[in-house]
Amino acid sequence: MTRDSALKGRCLVAVAESTYAQHEMITFGAGRIQGREACGQWDCSTFLNDPSGLRLAEEMVRRIRPLSSDAEPPIDAVAVTLPGTLDGHETVLRSTRLGI
Repeated sequence: MTRDSALKGRCLVAVAESTYAQHEMITFGAGRIQGREACGQWDCSTFLNDPSGLRLAEEMVRRIRPLSSDAEPPIDAVAVTLPGTLDGHETVLRSTRLGI
């Protein structure tokens, strides 16, 4: 993102919960949210049987890639959110809602 990205741009947001995952495109302009577009929702419960959370993370990335590569205009940032306690940016220590 550029120095002006706080004022304008597009961000793909992926949200994981215990029963679903959802993707939204958020458009910013003049420092405010200008629009939100749902890009899909899917059942993520089948990916929660891995206690490390790796299967869920891999599936989220797999589903984000086509959304981000085909986007016009291009995406400035991607944000992934999930409930839980993180250790840095690589490890989910635990998430009671996700069961990991």
